[in-house]
Amino acid sequence: MSRPHFYSPRPRGTLEGRLLLSEPESFRLFIEGVNALAAFERTGLASSLREADLCLSECVRRYPNDLLPRLYLGIAKSLGGLEEVSESESHLRRVIEAGGDTLLWPATYNLAAALVQTYDPAKRPEATSLLESILNRFLPRAARWARRAHRNDSLVKSIVVLVLRVQRPIIRRSDSIELALQAWALQQYIMVHVLVYDRTDGVKGKVLGEQDPTKRKEEVTRQQARIDEAARQLSLFDAVAHALRVSKMPGGESIIADYHNNRGHCEWASAILAKVSGSSDSHALSALAEFDTALSVKPGWEPALANKALVSSELLGDPKTARDIWESLILGQGETHYAHYRLGQLLATVFGDVEAAREHLTKAAPFIPEARKELDSLPPSDG
Repeated sequence: MSRPHFYSPRPRGTLEGRLLLSEPESFRLFIEGVNALAAFERTGLASSLREADLCLSECVRRYPNDLLPRLYLGIAKSLGGLEEVSESESHLRRVIEAGGDTLLWPATYNLAAALVQTYDPAKRPEATSLLESILNRFLPRAARWARRAHRNDSLVKSIVVLVLRVQRPIIRRSDSIELALQAWALQQYIMVHVLVYDRTDGVKGKVLGEQDPTKRKEEVTRQQARIDEAARQLSLFDAVAHALRVSKMPGGESIIADYHNNRGHCEWASAILAKVSGSSDSHALSALAEFDTALSVKPGWEPALANKALVSSELLGDPKTARDIWESLILGQGETHYAHYRLGQLLATVFGDVEAAREHLTKAAPFIPEARKELDSLPPSDG
Protein backbone atom coordinates (compact mmCIF):
# COMPACT_ATOMS: atom_id res chain seq x y z
CA MET A 1 0.00 0.00 0.00
CA SER A 2 1.29 3.48 -0.68
CA ARG A 3 0.28 7.00 0.07
CA PRO A 4 1.02 9.32 -2.87
CA HIS A 5 3.36 12.19 -2.20
CA PHE A 6 1.54 15.51 -2.19
CA TYR A 7 2.86 18.47 -4.14
CA SER A 8 3.43 21.84 -2.46
CA PRO A 9 3.66 24.92 -4.70
CA ARG A 10 6.43 27.34 -3.84
CA PRO A 11 5.33 30.94 -4.53
CA ARG A 12 8.26 33.07 -5.66
CA GLY A 13 8.91 35.77 -3.10
CA THR A 14 6.88 37.22 -0.27
CA LEU A 15 4.80 39.45 -2.55
CA GLU A 16 3.36 36.59 -4.61
CA GLY A 17 2.61 34.59 -1.47
CA ARG A 18 0.84 37.50 0.23
CA LEU A 19 -1.28 38.26 -2.81
CA LEU A 20 -2.96 34.88 -2.24
CA LEU A 21 -3.80 35.71 1.41
CA SER A 22 -6.19 38.52 2.33
CA GLU A 23 -5.24 39.34 5.95
CA PRO A 24 -2.22 39.00 8.28
CA GLU A 25 -4.22 36.58 10.44
CA SER A 26 -4.88 34.41 7.40
CA PHE A 27 -1.14 34.43 6.74
CA ARG A 28 -0.42 33.38 10.34
CA LEU A 29 -2.91 30.50 10.36
CA PHE A 30 -1.73 29.37 6.95
CA ILE A 31 1.94 29.29 7.94
CA GLU A 32 1.17 27.35 11.13
CA GLY A 33 -0.86 24.84 9.13
CA VAL A 34 1.77 24.40 6.44
CA ASN A 35 4.54 23.93 9.02
CA ALA A 36 2.48 21.23 10.72
CA LEU A 37 1.80 19.56 7.36
CA ALA A 38 5.52 19.59 6.56
CA ALA A 39 6.19 18.01 9.97
CA PHE A 40 3.69 15.27 9.15
CA GLU A 41 5.39 14.59 5.81
CA ARG A 42 8.74 14.27 7.63
CA THR A 43 7.63 12.21 10.62
CA GLY A 44 4.21 10.72 9.84
CA LEU A 45 2.96 11.76 13.29
CA ALA A 46 -0.83 11.91 13.40
CA SER A 47 -0.66 14.80 15.87
CA SER A 48 1.06 16.96 13.23
CA LEU A 49 -1.65 16.18 10.70
CA ARG A 50 -4.37 17.07 13.23
CA GLU A 51 -2.65 20.38 13.95
CA ALA A 52 -2.41 21.15 10.24
CA ASP A 53 -6.09 20.32 9.77
CA LEU A 54 -7.14 22.58 12.68
CA CYS A 55 -5.11 25.59 11.54
CA LEU A 56 -6.03 25.31 7.87
CA SER A 57 -9.72 24.61 8.58
CA GLU A 58 -9.91 27.70 10.76
CA CYS A 59 -8.14 29.74 8.09
CA VAL A 60 -10.58 28.59 5.38
CA ARG A 61 -13.58 29.14 7.66
CA ARG A 62 -12.59 32.73 8.43
CA TYR A 63 -11.19 33.61 5.00
CA PRO A 64 -13.14 31.44 2.52
CA ASN A 65 -11.92 33.34 -0.55
CA ASP A 66 -8.22 32.72 0.18
CA LEU A 67 -7.34 29.89 -2.18
CA LEU A 68 -3.87 28.98 -0.94
CA PRO A 69 -5.06 27.76 2.50
CA ARG A 70 -7.90 25.90 0.78
CA LEU A 71 -5.40 24.08 -1.43
CA TYR A 72 -3.39 22.96 1.59
CA LEU A 73 -6.53 22.02 3.51
CA GLY A 74 -7.46 19.80 0.57
CA ILE A 75 -4.03 18.18 0.83
CA ALA A 76 -4.39 17.67 4.59
CA LYS A 77 -7.85 16.14 4.21
CA SER A 78 -6.58 13.73 1.55
CA LEU A 79 -4.05 12.40 4.06
CA GLY A 80 -6.58 11.97 6.86
CA GLY A 81 -8.21 8.73 5.76
CA LEU A 82 -10.98 7.60 3.45
CA GLU A 83 -13.71 9.41 5.38
CA GLU A 84 -12.11 12.79 4.60
CA VAL A 85 -11.23 12.29 0.95
CA SER A 86 -14.60 13.58 -0.32
CA GLU A 87 -14.04 16.82 1.59
CA SER A 88 -10.54 16.99 0.14
CA GLU A 89 -11.95 16.62 -3.37
CA SER A 90 -14.42 19.46 -2.73
CA HIS A 91 -11.70 21.89 -1.62
CA LEU A 92 -9.34 20.99 -4.46
CA ARG A 93 -12.03 21.24 -7.13
CA ARG A 94 -12.93 24.70 -5.87
CA VAL A 95 -9.29 25.78 -6.18
CA ILE A 96 -9.15 24.39 -9.73
CA GLU A 97 -12.32 26.28 -10.68
CA ALA A 98 -11.16 29.59 -9.20
CA GLY A 99 -7.36 29.47 -9.26
CA GLY A 100 -4.97 30.94 -11.79
CA ASP A 101 -1.84 29.24 -13.11
CA THR A 102 -0.10 29.53 -9.73
CA LEU A 103 -2.50 27.09 -8.06
CA LEU A 104 -4.32 25.37 -10.93
CA TRP A 105 -1.71 22.69 -11.61
CA PRO A 106 -0.72 21.93 -8.00
CA ALA A 107 -4.44 21.55 -7.22
CA THR A 108 -4.85 19.29 -10.27
CA TYR A 109 -2.03 17.00 -9.11
CA ASN A 110 -3.27 16.85 -5.53
CA LEU A 111 -6.81 16.09 -6.68
CA ALA A 112 -5.43 13.16 -8.69
CA ALA A 113 -3.51 11.99 -5.61
CA ALA A 114 -6.67 12.26 -3.49
CA LEU A 115 -8.61 10.19 -6.03
CA VAL A 116 -5.87 7.55 -5.95
CA GLN A 117 -6.07 7.54 -2.14
CA THR A 118 -9.65 6.22 -2.33
CA TYR A 119 -8.46 3.01 -4.08
CA ASP A 120 -11.76 3.19 -5.98
CA PRO A 121 -11.39 1.71 -9.50
CA ALA A 122 -14.18 4.02 -10.73
CA LYS A 123 -12.02 7.07 -9.91
CA ARG A 124 -8.88 5.86 -11.68
CA PRO A 125 -9.82 7.23 -15.13
CA GLU A 126 -10.27 10.78 -13.82
CA ALA A 127 -7.01 10.57 -11.83
CA THR A 128 -5.16 9.35 -14.91
CA SER A 129 -6.69 12.10 -17.07
CA LEU A 130 -5.70 14.80 -14.57
CA LEU A 131 -2.12 13.53 -14.47
CA GLU A 132 -1.97 13.36 -18.26
CA SER A 133 -3.05 17.02 -18.46
CA ILE A 134 -0.10 17.96 -16.21
CA LEU A 135 2.34 15.94 -18.29
CA ASN A 136 1.07 17.45 -21.53
CA ARG A 137 1.45 20.93 -20.05
CA PHE A 138 4.85 20.67 -18.37
CA LEU A 139 6.87 17.66 -19.44
CA PRO A 140 9.52 18.73 -21.97
CA ARG A 141 8.60 17.83 -25.53
CA ALA A 142 11.63 15.57 -25.95
CA ALA A 143 10.85 13.67 -22.76
CA ARG A 144 7.21 13.28 -23.86
CA TRP A 145 8.39 11.83 -27.14
CA ALA A 146 10.75 9.45 -25.34
CA ARG A 147 8.02 8.33 -22.98
CA ARG A 148 5.55 7.58 -25.77
CA ALA A 149 8.11 5.97 -28.08
CA HIS A 150 9.42 3.69 -25.32
CA ARG A 151 12.91 5.09 -25.70
CA ASN A 152 15.45 4.96 -22.89
CA ASP A 153 18.89 5.63 -24.29
CA SER A 154 21.81 7.93 -23.56
CA LEU A 155 20.32 10.69 -25.72
CA VAL A 156 17.14 10.79 -23.63
CA LYS A 157 19.21 10.70 -20.43
CA SER A 158 21.26 13.66 -21.66
CA ILE A 159 18.10 15.61 -22.52
CA VAL A 160 16.59 15.06 -19.08
CA VAL A 161 19.82 15.98 -17.29
CA LEU A 162 20.11 19.13 -19.39
CA VAL A 163 16.54 20.17 -18.64
CA LEU A 164 16.95 19.58 -14.92
CA ARG A 165 20.23 21.49 -14.82
CA VAL A 166 19.26 24.46 -16.96
CA GLN A 167 15.56 24.58 -16.02
CA ARG A 168 14.87 26.80 -19.04
CA PRO A 169 13.70 27.69 -21.62
CA ILE A 170 11.50 24.60 -22.06
CA ILE A 171 10.15 25.04 -18.53
CA ARG A 172 10.40 28.37 -16.78
CA ARG A 173 10.40 27.13 -13.19
CA SER A 174 12.03 24.14 -11.52
CA ASP A 175 8.77 23.70 -9.59
CA SER A 176 7.04 22.79 -12.85
CA ILE A 177 9.60 20.06 -13.49
CA GLU A 178 9.07 18.63 -10.02
CA LEU A 179 5.30 18.70 -10.50
CA ALA A 180 5.50 16.97 -13.90
CA LEU A 181 7.82 14.26 -12.63
CA GLN A 182 5.66 13.62 -9.57
CA ALA A 183 2.66 13.32 -11.89
CA TRP A 184 4.55 10.84 -14.05
CA ALA A 185 5.57 8.78 -11.00
CA LEU A 186 1.99 8.78 -9.67
CA GLN A 187 0.68 7.68 -13.06
CA GLN A 188 3.11 4.76 -12.96
CA TYR A 189 2.00 3.97 -9.41
CA ILE A 190 -1.62 3.62 -10.58
CA MET A 191 -0.46 1.12 -13.19
CA VAL A 192 1.59 -1.10 -10.83
CA HIS A 193 -0.87 -0.77 -7.93
CA VAL A 194 -3.59 -2.41 -10.03
CA LEU A 195 -1.30 -5.37 -10.76
CA VAL A 196 -0.71 -6.06 -7.06
CA TYR A 197 -3.87 -5.01 -5.23
CA ASP A 198 -6.90 -5.06 -7.49
CA ARG A 199 -9.00 -8.09 -6.56
CA THR A 200 -10.59 -8.49 -9.98
CA ASP A 201 -8.07 -6.96 -12.39
CA GLY A 202 -4.88 -7.74 -10.46
CA VAL A 203 -2.48 -10.54 -11.29
CA LYS A 204 -3.66 -12.87 -8.51
CA GLY A 205 -7.36 -12.39 -9.20
CA LYS A 206 -6.97 -12.94 -12.93
CA VAL A 207 -5.02 -16.20 -12.54
CA LEU A 208 -7.00 -17.71 -9.67
CA GLY A 209 -10.23 -16.77 -11.44
CA GLU A 210 -9.48 -19.41 -14.07
CA GLN A 211 -10.28 -22.97 -12.91
CA ASP A 212 -9.42 -24.76 -16.15
CA PRO A 213 -5.69 -25.70 -16.06
CA THR A 214 -5.13 -24.86 -19.74
CA LYS A 215 -6.87 -21.51 -19.47
CA ARG A 216 -5.03 -20.75 -16.25
CA LYS A 217 -1.71 -21.36 -18.01
CA GLU A 218 -2.79 -19.00 -20.77
CA GLU A 219 -3.81 -16.43 -18.17
CA VAL A 220 -0.39 -16.68 -16.52
CA THR A 221 1.17 -15.83 -19.89
CA ARG A 222 -1.18 -12.85 -20.34
CA GLN A 223 -0.43 -11.54 -16.88
CA GLN A 224 3.30 -11.90 -17.37
CA ALA A 225 2.93 -9.79 -20.51
CA ARG A 226 1.15 -7.11 -18.43
CA ILE A 227 3.98 -7.14 -15.90
CA ASP A 228 6.61 -6.97 -18.66
CA GLU A 229 4.83 -3.95 -20.16
CA ALA A 230 4.70 -2.24 -16.77
CA ALA A 231 8.44 -2.91 -16.34
CA ARG A 232 9.13 -1.38 -19.75
CA GLN A 233 7.20 1.74 -18.84
CA LEU A 234 9.00 1.99 -15.52
CA SER A 235 12.34 1.67 -17.32
CA LEU A 236 11.60 5.00 -19.02
CA PHE A 237 12.02 6.58 -15.60
CA ASP A 238 15.58 5.24 -15.21
CA ALA A 239 16.94 8.32 -16.98
CA VAL A 240 14.81 10.61 -14.81
CA ALA A 241 16.06 9.00 -11.59
CA HIS A 242 19.64 9.33 -12.82
CA ALA A 243 19.07 12.98 -13.71
CA LEU A 244 17.55 13.72 -10.33
CA ARG A 245 20.57 12.23 -8.58
CA VAL A 246 22.93 14.29 -10.75
CA SER A 247 21.03 17.56 -10.43
CA LYS A 248 20.09 17.22 -6.73
CA MET A 249 16.87 19.05 -7.55
CA PRO A 250 14.82 20.04 -4.46
CA GLY A 251 12.04 17.51 -3.98
CA GLY A 252 13.90 14.95 -6.07
CA GLU A 253 14.30 12.49 -3.21
CA SER A 254 10.54 11.94 -3.03
CA ILE A 255 10.35 11.25 -6.76
CA ILE A 256 13.29 8.81 -6.60
CA ALA A 257 11.64 7.06 -3.64
CA ASP A 258 8.41 6.79 -5.64
CA TYR A 259 10.35 5.34 -8.57
CA HIS A 260 11.90 2.55 -6.50
CA ASN A 261 8.62 1.93 -4.72
CA ASN A 262 6.97 1.46 -8.13
CA ARG A 263 9.74 -0.91 -9.22
CA GLY A 264 9.16 -2.85 -6.02
CA HIS A 265 5.48 -3.19 -6.89
CA CYS A 266 6.40 -4.57 -10.31
CA GLU A 267 8.69 -7.19 -8.76
CA TRP A 268 5.96 -7.91 -6.21
CA ALA A 269 3.47 -8.60 -9.01
CA SER A 270 5.93 -11.04 -10.59
CA ALA A 271 6.38 -12.76 -7.23
CA ILE A 272 2.60 -13.11 -6.84
CA LEU A 273 2.35 -14.59 -10.32
CA ALA A 274 5.12 -17.08 -9.56
CA LYS A 275 3.45 -18.12 -6.33
CA VAL A 276 -0.05 -18.66 -7.73
CA SER A 277 1.31 -20.51 -10.76
CA GLY A 278 3.39 -22.83 -8.57
CA SER A 279 6.83 -21.77 -9.77
CA SER A 280 9.76 -20.59 -7.70
CA ASP A 281 11.37 -17.20 -8.19
CA SER A 282 13.51 -14.47 -6.64
CA HIS A 283 11.17 -11.57 -7.37
CA ALA A 284 10.06 -11.22 -3.75
CA LEU A 285 13.66 -10.57 -2.70
CA SER A 286 14.05 -8.13 -5.57
CA ALA A 287 10.92 -6.31 -4.36
CA LEU A 288 12.42 -6.03 -0.87
CA ALA A 289 15.62 -4.64 -2.37
CA GLU A 290 13.67 -1.93 -4.22
CA PHE A 291 11.75 -0.95 -1.08
CA ASP A 292 15.04 -0.82 0.84
CA THR A 293 16.47 1.48 -1.85
CA ALA A 294 13.45 3.76 -1.49
CA LEU A 295 14.05 3.82 2.27
CA SER A 296 17.73 4.66 1.78
CA VAL A 297 16.61 7.75 -0.17
CA LYS A 298 13.77 8.60 2.21
CA PRO A 299 14.38 6.94 5.61
CA GLY A 300 11.31 5.93 7.60
CA TRP A 301 8.95 6.44 4.65
CA GLU A 302 5.74 4.65 5.66
CA PRO A 303 4.64 3.32 2.22
CA ALA A 304 7.96 1.55 1.55
CA LEU A 305 8.02 0.13 5.08
CA ALA A 306 4.42 -1.07 4.72
CA ASN A 307 5.17 -2.72 1.38
CA LYS A 308 8.24 -4.39 2.87
CA ALA A 309 6.12 -5.77 5.70
CA LEU A 310 3.49 -7.15 3.31
CA VAL A 311 6.02 -8.87 1.06
CA SER A 312 7.76 -10.35 4.13
CA SER A 313 4.57 -11.85 5.52
CA GLU A 314 2.70 -12.79 2.35
CA LEU A 315 5.48 -14.03 0.07
CA LEU A 316 8.55 -14.80 2.18
CA GLY A 317 6.88 -16.50 5.15
CA ASP A 318 8.42 -14.05 7.61
CA PRO A 319 5.56 -12.73 9.77
CA LYS A 320 7.91 -11.74 12.60
CA THR A 321 9.66 -9.13 10.42
CA ALA A 322 6.27 -7.87 9.29
CA ARG A 323 5.04 -7.61 12.88
CA ASP A 324 8.19 -5.71 13.90
CA ILE A 325 7.68 -3.22 11.04
CA TRP A 326 4.00 -2.59 11.85
CA GLU A 327 4.81 -2.15 15.56
CA SER A 328 7.66 0.27 14.75
CA LEU A 329 5.34 2.32 12.53
CA ILE A 330 2.75 2.57 15.29
CA LEU A 331 5.37 3.38 17.91
CA GLY A 332 7.13 5.99 15.77
CA GLN A 333 4.20 7.59 13.97
CA GLY A 334 1.24 7.31 16.33
CA GLU A 335 -2.24 6.49 15.02
CA THR A 336 -1.32 5.14 11.62
CA HIS A 337 -4.57 3.39 10.71
CA TYR A 338 -3.19 1.14 8.02
CA ALA A 339 -0.49 -0.23 10.34
CA HIS A 340 -3.11 -0.96 13.00
CA TYR A 341 -5.21 -2.77 10.39
CA ARG A 342 -2.39 -4.93 9.05
CA LEU A 343 -0.94 -5.68 12.50
CA GLY A 344 -4.38 -6.68 13.78
CA GLN A 345 -4.89 -8.91 10.76
CA LEU A 346 -1.48 -10.55 11.28
CA LEU A 347 -2.00 -11.09 15.02
CA ALA A 348 -5.36 -12.75 14.40
CA THR A 349 -4.47 -15.00 11.47
CA VAL A 350 -0.83 -15.92 12.13
CA PHE A 351 -0.08 -15.40 15.81
CA GLY A 352 -3.49 -16.29 17.19
CA ASP A 353 -3.59 -13.34 19.59
CA VAL A 354 -7.25 -12.43 19.15
CA GLU A 355 -7.47 -9.83 21.91
CA ALA A 356 -4.41 -7.92 20.72
CA ALA A 357 -5.78 -8.14 17.18
CA ARG A 358 -9.11 -6.75 18.39
CA GLU A 359 -7.37 -3.75 19.95
CA HIS A 360 -5.60 -2.81 16.71
CA LEU A 361 -8.53 -3.51 14.40
CA THR A 362 -10.79 -1.39 16.62
CA LYS A 363 -8.46 1.58 16.06
CA ALA A 364 -8.42 1.02 12.30
CA ALA A 365 -12.11 0.14 11.77
CA PRO A 366 -13.49 3.74 11.63
CA PHE A 367 -11.09 4.54 8.78
CA ILE A 368 -10.65 1.29 6.80
CA PRO A 369 -13.72 -0.75 5.76
CA GLU A 370 -11.70 -3.98 5.51
CA ALA A 371 -10.60 -3.55 9.13
CA ARG A 372 -14.25 -3.35 10.18
CA LYS A 373 -14.94 -6.64 8.37
CA GLU A 374 -11.94 -8.29 10.05
CA LEU A 375 -13.07 -7.01 13.44
CA ASP A 376 -16.60 -8.31 12.96
CA SER A 377 -15.24 -11.73 12.01
CA LEU A 378 -13.30 -12.19 15.28
CA PRO A 379 -14.79 -14.49 17.92
CA PRO A 380 -16.54 -12.71 20.83
CA SER A 381 -14.33 -11.27 23.55
CA ASP A 382 -13.94 -13.30 26.71
CA GLY A 383 -14.41 -10.13 28.72
